Amino acid sequence: MAFKPDYEVLPPSNSESDDGLAERDSLTISATSERKYEYRTLGPNEVRLLILNPGLADEPIECFLEHYSVNQAKKYQALSYAWGDPRDVSSIQVDGCPFQVSRNLKDFLVSYRTNNTCPVLWIDAVCINQHDILERNAQIRLMKRIYEG
Repeated sequence: MAFKPDYEVLPPSNSESDDGLAERDSLTISATSERKYEYRTLGPNEVRLLILNPGLADEPIECFLEHYSVNQAKKYQALSYAWGDPRDVSSIQVDGCPFQVSRNLKDFLVSYRTNNTCPVLWIDAVCINQHDILERNAQIRLMKRIYEG
């Protein structure tokens, strides 16, 4: 009898056009590691939640970002991770793309994940596009509601 896990690994949201899907599907595995993660634009009062896929300690960190209204988001844990040496970075996979995070954050994700659940997290360093000043300001205005969630 084959073992069937009691969890489901979540795929990335399909927000791309059909052309984008065809282009993404045509990429090879080696090209995937060269792609850079691109954030989808958040709507008003929207947040991104990080879905952490299950895995063992020696496996790569793989996760997905999903958009939710701050008032209707699924249950999540909020974590601020804007500390540590910004030069000490490591790579994780977000929506199938390499994504640079602090080594401290990657170590946290390795220790937090399990091999049979998909924890849902809001982590400022990943869920907010840190290079988009307008988005950062909008997310700061939602911070009280984010942490209440």
